[in-house]
Amino acid sequence: MNELLFCPFCGCDAERVDIDAADDENAGGSFVRCRRCDASTAIHFDRKENLTSAWNSRRGAILSPAASAVLSERFRQVDGEGHTPAADDTYPGGLLARAAASYALSAARMALPAGLWPWHASWWKPKDPRRDLVRAGALILAEIERIDRAAEKEATDGR
Repeated sequence: MNELLFCPFCGCDAERVDIDAADDENAGGSFVRCRRCDASTAIHFDRKENLTSAWNSRRGAILSPAASAVLSERFRQVDGEGHTPAADDTYPGGLLARAAASYALSAARMALPAGLWPWHASWWKPKDPRRDLVRAGALILAEIERIDRAAEKEATDGR
């Protein structure tokens, strides 16, 4: 079997990457990665014929349907609505977490505290408890990623 299966995380196409750069400590190695979410196998230096089976054997054993739904929702927010990491980086800290909290409270059938929802009321679109929790999870992921990028930028700028 030489054909790579779809990513077990996000369902996108995968590709084999051969590391050729002489100045890279992993030169000569190869791995398989998802073209969208960058999930990957370990780097293989020998027995590269096992790369495809290493990638394909992970299929279906990685994410639960709930975790897959959260990642799919995050990709939908980015690809479908333009809520890119660059756009998220313009928000003040905690704003995405407030939006996530709003959806989590909606899933619990609790009233939102005044001012918790950070955007215009027309953007507030609660659905059913599961869908609201999926949205909350995706927004939490976006906030964690924003925090990580800010910390990386601060560390880089501080050098």
